Amino acid sequence: MDGDQYSDDPKSPLLPVSDPIEPSSSSTSPVKSLATLKNFYVLLGPLLCAVICICVRFDGPVSSRNMLAVLAWVFAWWLTEAVPMPITSMAPLFLFPLLGIASADSVAHSYMDDVITLVLGSFILVLAVERYNIHKRLALNITIRFCGDPVNPPLLLLGICVTTAFVSMWMHNVACAVMMMPVATGILQRLPVGPTQPTPVRNFCKAVVLGVAFGAPVGGISTLTGTGVNLILVAMWKRSYPEANPIGFNTWFFFGFPLALLIFFALWAILCLLYLSRGSSQALAAYLDKAHLKRELDLLGPMAFAEKMVLAVFGMMIALWMTRSITDDIPGWGALFNGRAGDGTVSVMMATLLFIIPNKKQKGEKLMDWNECKKLSWNIILLLGAGFAIADGVQSSGLADVLSETLGFLEQAPYLAIAPAVCLISAIITEFITSNDGTATLLLPLLIQLAKTMKVHPLVLMIPGAIGSQFAFMIPTSAPTNIVGFTTGHIDFPDLIKTGLLLKIAGTAILSLLMPTLGAYVFGTNEGVQWLRGRYVATKLARVWRFRASSFATRNACEYEGGKEASSSLHVGWIAACNMDSTLYLHLKAVPQRLSQQTVLLDTTATANVCDKSSSAKMKGLFKSKPRTPVDIVRQTRDLLIYADRSPDSRESKREEKMAELCKNIRELKSTLYGNSESEPVSEACAQLTQEFFRENTLRLLITCLPKLNLEARKDATQVVANLQRQQVHSRLIASDYLEANLDLMDILIAGYENTDMALHYGAMLRECIRHQTVARYVLESQHMKNFFNYIQLPNFDIAADAAATFKELLTRHKSTVAEFLSKNYDWFFAEYNSKLLESTNYITRRQAVKLLGDILLDRSNSAVMTRYVSSRDNLRILMNLLRESSKSIQIEAFHVFKLFAANQNKPPDIVNILVANKSKLLRLFADFKTDKEDEQFEADKAQVVKEIAALEPRE
Repeated sequence: MDGDQYSDDPKSPLLPVSDPIEPSSSSTSPVKSLATLKNFYVLLGPLLCAVICICVRFDGPVSSRNMLAVLAWVFAWWLTEAVPMPITSMAPLFLFPLLGIASADSVAHSYMDDVITLVLGSFILVLAVERYNIHKRLALNITIRFCGDPVNPPLLLLGICVTTAFVSMWMHNVACAVMMMPVATGILQRLPVGPTQPTPVRNFCKAVVLGVAFGAPVGGISTLTGTGVNLILVAMWKRSYPEANPIGFNTWFFFGFPLALLIFFALWAILCLLYLSRGSSQALAAYLDKAHLKRELDLLGPMAFAEKMVLAVFGMMIALWMTRSITDDIPGWGALFNGRAGDGTVSVMMATLLFIIPNKKQKGEKLMDWNECKKLSWNIILLLGAGFAIADGVQSSGLADVLSETLGFLEQAPYLAIAPAVCLISAIITEFITSNDGTATLLLPLLIQLAKTMKVHPLVLMIPGAIGSQFAFMIPTSAPTNIVGFTTGHIDFPDLIKTGLLLKIAGTAILSLLMPTLGAYVFGTNEGVQWLRGRYVATKLARVWRFRASSFATRNACEYEGGKEASSSLHVGWIAACNMDSTLYLHLKAVPQRLSQQTVLLDTTATANVCDKSSSAKMKGLFKSKPRTPVDIVRQTRDLLIYADRSPDSRESKREEKMAELCKNIRELKSTLYGNSESEPVSEACAQLTQEFFRENTLRLLITCLPKLNLEARKDATQVVANLQRQQVHSRLIASDYLEANLDLMDILIAGYENTDMALHYGAMLRECIRHQTVARYVLESQHMKNFFNYIQLPNFDIAADAAATFKELLTRHKSTVAEFLSKNYDWFFAEYNSKLLESTNYITRRQAVKLLGDILLDRSNSAVMTRYVSSRDNLRILMNLLRESSKSIQIEAFHVFKLFAANQNKPPDIVNILVANKSKLLRLFADFKTDKEDEQFEADKAQVVKEIAALEPRE
């Protein structure tokens, strides 16, 4: 039976057991069924493999050519998804032995190494987190703190990404992504899904998932323990140059943290630009309401014993990861086992504890059971195994040696081009060929040898090579964190390629900027080829001469004494000292006396110049104009608004000048009320501004002239009006007094929903104005209230969502006023509400409407309205049809209203008869009716509803 049609017979069934089965489409010919693009993609992998095996010839072993053929096959299937990705991931298990790359045993070992056991154990702990709704608690806390009021999507995204990056600084990237992804998806579960999902919501989901997937490797760059690549770099540096200063935790942090910070903000900016449009806030406002989020957090109650124990085990795992191997001086607990224990050891050990510790909910029940582990993401395990197998195959087959020969061109690269070139090469190798750890292991020894040939400091090549290997953002299999994001279903290949490419370019540019500047300072990479001996000689000379001159003074002194060659040597930090012989040393020994004189002369000149500039600045300060007071700004703004309102025919150039000045003044009003980057708002200035603003009709002028302002000025004006509604002067909200005397302004604001350009600005102002109870009462009792049912259904999604947010604010903020309004206007209001909102063809409208209905009826102030509503047979039919919705979100919200019908102890006979007629179907429905996550309160409510319905008997 269609959801919008039902019989007048109260005993007619409203919930059919099954939907009709649609007839299958007519069969097609066998040839057409085979000649499909999908089948072509299936054949593409073997064809590419065969072509490479037949046509490609390498100087190296045959296995290197075969390995390239395997890469072509596997990547063709991965990119086209010709067969399921987990099945493609198992292809190396049969391709490697058949093509002579590796034995079956050796390739199988790649599918279960320490990193994979780390992921396996981490997944089990994540399932425990999900089982007890810990991720939901964390997601709600993050959302409440960062979502803003109204919702600020960029700020919320920043909060999620910052949390991920910070956690990744202290634990493995993969474990961090695995832990944070359920938190992120817990936030996204509040949003609609499916084909009716609005584009802004879909894009926000993509931004959040990409923020977690990319934020983990970016945060890991900050510390030595954040990622394995950093540890590989430090180990190879120490092994290759044992006499050099080791790279300690603090040394790396001074370089890695600023680098990661800049890349992180680049990531956030890219996600905001690509996925967060101007309408995102309005689109998300209906699902991320702060008051509702706090109510949901309160419903979770205090943390139970099981939750605390899961968090304790998780915390213990992180602590053991961080302390297994700390520094060379502090080896960590791993030294007790001679390095045999790895991160995977810790992960699996902690996961095992979950099957031992009781949860104290039921006797004999543990924190985890094996039935929960059936949800493990084995597709990620297989993808990781494939990545490690390919990494091993590239090295063992000799393909790595063939590829390394292509790096010889770097010897001719300019000095400043070295860092970006090495970084890009490393990133490409990681992206398409091997893992980041594999790339570092393969590439760093080659770069050390290349540094000797190029006569540059080894770290100039090694650091870009190591960090570049972590810029693997474009393909799911290039990094485990990408796989974790990809398997959520919110992102696809184009999203990874588009976002990953921009982030790769930004990261390379930032590294190229920091390496010759901050890197040179932290690691001393500008000291020449024979940098060890050169550093020693230069240090001795500096101590003898007490070298304190600036680089400019050094250059002049050296040119005066020994010519430009000696000047250049000293100016770049004694680079020539690395090749210094006794003659040059004796020549330089004569410099100090002249150098000291020159330095004194230059210092005196510089001091005089500074004094001159200081005096000049003081003189200029004598003629500065007096700064405007807040009262002056308001008065000038009022005059300009009057001009804009009454002078439409003035000279164009003069009008443009005046309008520009008006926009500037509005911006200054905003700066006074909100503060700026340099100072916080001053309460006295805000009070003066507020008093002057409402002394005359400045607000009316601003509202009427708003369409004449440019977009930025409209935004500023909207924020000014919003702030002024909350400003108290002598403990009074003078905005309330002004609006009470000028209620007709609400007519202008409400009518603004009919103007596409002004709707969002006027809507935001209106929501702030109805914070005042007098204003809200006026709007509720006006004829405009009926218009909201039409505004909510406007085809423009942003405007419809804004109108829905205002409608909700009107019906929930002032409870006594709302209760009075609903009692007086029950008939027409709920007739409109049912027909236009609850039975709307728009999924978003239906979901918002049933959710708001639950909020209204469950409020104690509306108890009389609730009793009347649940006594209506028509209302019951509508709610029962909503229970049939395919959307789980609508079903759950409808259930919270339906339970009021069941709990009513004074049910009218026609209500009882409808429930009795559908008793068996309702009981079957509720038997399979579950939320996505365990919810004790929901289960208790459902059990009570089932009990009430089961006990019903027909009435006459």
